[in-house]
Parts: sequence; structure tokens; C-alpha cells
Amino acid sequence: MTPRFRAAILLVALGLAGAVPARAQVLGGLTYTWSNPAGDLSENFLSNDSWLGFSAEGRRFISPNTTIGLSVGYTAFYENTEEPLIFPGGTVSGEQYRSLNVFPVLGTVHLYSKAPGRIQTYIGIGVGVYYMKQLMDVGPTTLTTTNWILGFAPELGFIINKGARTEMAIFGKYNYPANAGQYLGGESGSYQYLSVGLSFMGRR
Repeated sequence: MTPRFRAAILLVALGLAGAVPARAQVLGGLTYTWSNPAGDLSENFLSNDSWLGFSAEGRRFISPNTTIGLSVGYTAFYENTEEPLIFPGGTVSGEQYRSLNVFPVLGTVHLYSKAPGRIQTYIGIGVGVYYMKQLMDVGPTTLTTTNWILGFAPELGFIINKGARTEMAIFGKYNYPANAGQYLGGESGSYQYLSVGLSFMGRR
């Protein structure tokens, strides 16, 4: 991680810690996600969906219907394929193992509906950095590359059992890291993917 990204994450964390008084309500919990590659990622590197995704998140209310927070997560994509891979120096064919490990660190803002009842809708966005580790095994050769990429993630969700000590949220989130340069296969593009998740959050 570069010094610039370390400083950015530290400033976000300090800002969240001191943004509102200690008596303000806090939401925090764990999330499980299913994710599906989209855009350039699906077309140029791998197309398998991922059932291995987790995140931890904390949110603080700065008004009755607005929170700011921090989310840290992990998603793993992998695929075995024999699809030919075109490099600048030639074409590689045969069985390959491809994987992508994603670690997003995002500052978040969420807005909640004011409708009465136990079900509440919300929209939000996360902005921050994505650490990407890309790997490909081709025969006896292993190729890897890593990147820290700026990105954002708009989100739409529903909270069930609103206002209880333990709430559940169902949501969809579109992760949009910025252009990532070249994939290991030589194609350029971004690492976009769609996540659908289930969160269990405690309120205090």
C-alpha cells in the first residue's frame, strides 16, 4: 500500500470516529455476499460468480435518516478454463487457473426512508480503494499482479426489523473500481462486479 493510500484510510477512520458525539446511535455488523463479474472483468479475464464474500461494516447516525461509516471486505473469484489467451508476444492455450482476490476499503454514506413500519429502504454509496490480487496458472508457470485502485460502490437495500437491537439488511451493490490497466491476458479494462448481500447488524 502506498503512503498516500495509508494516509487516506487513516483520515477516513479519524473523521468517522470524531464526526458525531459518542451518544449517537451506531449500526455495526457482518455481511455475506454473492458476487458476479461484470463488464471488462467478465469479458476479458473470468466469468464465474463468487460465493465467497464477506465484509465488516460500521455506521454512525449524523441525523435521524443519515449515516456515515466504514466498510472492509473480501471477495474471491476463481475459474478453470481452456480459453486461449492472447499476449503481445503470442497466444497461450491449454488448461488455466485464474483467480482474483478483492479487498475493498470504503468510506460510506447511507440515506434511509422515513416510512413507518418494520421494513425500511435505503440508498448509499461507498468510496475508497480496492486492493486487487490477480493470479493465473498456465502449466508450470504462475503469473500474478497486484494493484491498489480507487473506486466507488452505489448500493440499494432494505432493512428488516427496523429499530430493533438486531436488524437484517438485504441489498445490492455495484462495485466499480476505476480502470485497472492491463489484465494478465493483455486486455485492459476495469474490475466491475455486482454483489447481492445479507447483513446482520446490531444497534446501540
